[in-house]
Amino acid sequence: MDMNLAVGMASDNEMAGAIEELVALFKMDEKIDRLCASVVGGVEHDRNSIPATAFNRYKEIVVSSFDSLNLRRDIRKIISESYDVDNFKEFIDSLRGSKISLMSQCEEDAKSPDVMLDMQAFFSGLQASPPTEDRKRLIEGIDKVKHFSSIVVNTQIELFRVITRGTRGLRGADLKASEDQLNQTVSSMKKEMGAHIERQVWTGMLYAYKDISDADLESYLLLCETDSVKSVDGFMREAYLSMHENVVNTLQYELRLVFDCYSNNA
Repeated sequence: MDMNLAVGMASDNEMAGAIEELVALFKMDEKIDRLCASVVGGVEHDRNSIPATAFNRYKEIVVSSFDSLNLRRDIRKIISESYDVDNFKEFIDSLRGSKISLMSQCEEDAKSPDVMLDMQAFFSGLQASPPTEDRKRLIEGIDKVKHFSSIVVNTQIELFRVITRGTRGLRGADLKASEDQLNQTVSSMKKEMGAHIERQVWTGMLYAYKDISDADLESYLLLCETDSVKSVDGFMREAYLSMHENVVNTLQYELRLVFDCYSNNA
């Protein structure tokens, strides 16, 4: 085998292995699966706003766009395009078995349908025994540095925006929102949703970290605030948001392709 080819293959294998470790460390596959399940599961809520003759086609487009395996491939491609072997390897080596890995697992476990009953009991207990000010400070600090709430708000808003644009052709002229009207609606939604989603996220985090001491949460927050963790955390967040932008742009294109002329053909 040509030596340059062998080196190239080894390098590719090393990059692929590092990307898989990053994806696992940040629970990206789980996030993608949950996103797809949420969007596809929410399609039925649109039944009343989509004409009956168009609904099945609309559902097909949304389901095909939010295909979990395709999005998993897309995020790996996005990561590979900015892969930095030295920085990523050093980061991964330093964080194997660290608080980042432990907390990521706690955060992910708290979003599983299997814990719903336990979570409800936990939330009921909060009424009688609310979190301390220290615990609330730590939760808010972690959310701020990890951007959990803002990611939920921004991705939900962007999905609403592209679906509204993509299905304009399904509405009569008097019901079609102009771009200015859509921007005003989005601005209002952000204000209304922001505080509500923030509370939801913080409550979920209280459950996720219920078995974690304040001291360990403080250590986790300090770790998340270090330059090295913020750098890679930010990179992975941007990779996820880029993947989301890709899929909603594809969704908007597919919807418009089918429905822009719908009112003329209906």
